Amino acid sequence: MREQDFIGRWGGEEFIAILPDANFSHAVESAERIRKAVQALEMHCPNWRGQDLSKIPSGLAATNSALPFDPIHIAIRMAE
Repeated sequence: MREQDFIGRWGGEEFIAILPDANFSHAVESAERIRKAVQALEMHCPNWRGQDLSKIPSGLAATNSALPFDPIHIAIRMAE
């Protein structure tokens, strides 16, 4: 993640990463690094007997801030 990037909680079990001025290729690389970091975690939860908690569903969307409307809401819906 770069200094200007933001990652935070979005809803109950969801997270959002906002990567200002990043191209689509950079966003895909960032998403892959996050996926690998989550996969490397050792998570133990007695209620999830044997289930793999390291797999995360994800979505990715890009937007153009030069548009005359607020594209972030559209990008979030596209990623869901």
